[in-house]
Amino acid sequence: MDLSIANREARIQALCETLDASIAAGGSVSEAELDAALDAVDRALADRFPSTEDDRGGRSCSFP
Repeated sequence: MDLSIANREARIQALCETLDASIAAGGSVSEAELDAALDAVDRALADRFPSTEDDRGGRSCSFP
């Protein structure tokens, strides 16, 4: 993975543009839809980056 400053800046800029476009598009999502989407991402990340020291029920972040 190229971690050069220019590469990181380009990725950050692309993320900002994506977020700005999403915010401008608006829309709504239910709590259940949001939970399902977050759970799917959580599972995908757990599969991609397995941990042998996971004592938080599969969650990799400190949020409840």
